[in-house]
Amino acid sequence: MAALLAAGQSLVVEANFRAGYDTTTFQALQARYPFAPLQIHCTADDETLLRRFLARAATDECHPGHVEPANVAEWREKVSGARYTPLDLGGAVYQVDTTDFTRVNVAKLVGAVRAALSERQGASAE
Repeated sequence: MAALLAAGQSLVVEANFRAGYDTTTFQALQARYPFAPLQIHCTADDETLLRRFLARAATDECHPGHVEPANVAEWREKVSGARYTPLDLGGAVYQVDTTDFTRVNVAKLVGAVRAALSERQGASAE
């Protein structure tokens, strides 16, 4: 990631980031290689997150290094949406509630992201 930023390249980083843990890492990168972040922060209600997690854990899609959740109470806390908030980096943050995928307006999100990226390209050309 640092090599791409040092080369002035745009990039996409995807993970279940935890603001209390990951923000400082990205702030350090941002201080060394100034970048304008754009975050798409996906959420869902806790019961939906837990249901999806348990369903995935019961399939072959689960990473082999992950132990199937034996203690649902423990995993309920670990997948809680309250643990995951956008990183404090400035820039645009798009909140997307995925509790019901049919209610996600993908076209609107894509349009907003394209507009933000287009604005940045215009600003950097000036």
